[in-house]
Amino acid sequence: MKEDTHTEAEIGQTRRKREAIGIDFDGVIHAYSQGWCTGVIYDIPVAGAQEALTLLSRRFRIVIYSARSYDHPEKGQHGKGQKEDMELWLSRYSIPYDEIHTAPGKPDCEVFIDDKGYRFEGDWVKTRKDIERLSSRKWATGGDS
Repeated sequence: MKEDTHTEAEIGQTRRKREAIGIDFDGVIHAYSQGWCTGVIYDIPVAGAQEALTLLSRRFRIVIYSARSYDHPEKGQHGKGQKEDMELWLSRYSIPYDEIHTAPGKPDCEVFIDDKGYRFEGDWVKTRKDIERLSSRKWATGGDS
């Protein structure tokens, strides 16, 4: 029987080279059933999230992104990022991940899973009509907001 001779560094490097999937935290992993509220991570995982991410993590790097994960101004005050809170919550529910993206903006990933995403397919007329149809905001129909 051949012994595995890969070092931890080599295994880690191979893992880093896998394609990354960017996954939004609120509404995709964290159920977020009451919206932002006070900013506390209060809810349980979305049904099936732990199982799906466990399976996906075998093939892909799991990169979680969220406005929670970095410091930013909020309502005129400086908001402290909640990366540590997210790490504790993910650990509590045994949800695997490789990274929590802490910079503003999207991480470098092959695909994104987001509860507020829309797939653009090169047709702005269709996109505009779809957004107007899907949106419940007044601005989408030309009203004030």
